[in-house]
Amino acid sequence: MFATEDNELSVLFLSGSEWMGSVVSVPARGEVRTFTVRIEQMRDTDTGQAFDEGPYIVELLGDEDGVGGSEAIPVRVRQGGQLKRAVEVAQGTTVTFTRRVRPGSYYYLHVTEGRDRDGGGNVADAWTAPIFFARQP
Repeated sequence: MFATEDNELSVLFLSGSEWMGSVVSVPARGEVRTFTVRIEQMRDTDTGQAFDEGPYIVELLGDEDGVGGSEAIPVRVRQGGQLKRAVEVAQGTTVTFTRRVRPGSYYYLHVTEGRDRDGGGNVADAWTAPIFFARQP
């Protein structure tokens, strides 16, 4: 599940093989997890044309003290050996990055169109459902 202001934008978000909205078990000490994102621009519902409105800027937001604690904020991720505040994703391209996670934390994506506007000239962000990390039993 994801929410978007762009009716043609589709976002895929996983940690390992677990989809957004999932609860994933991690050891008490935490672990480094791989996150995957893919963004597709579907055909416009009015014109029937598919527009490439990217590149897309993807931020990982995390609440590292869990539900009821601090608000989720943008967190850094590791991609290609570099620490980054955000990653760039071209339409139709699958991108991975990593982050160390702890039990009780959750993470979700905020996606913006790189040009800050969609094909119709509108600002159109997207937000995914979170992935929750729980302590392994």
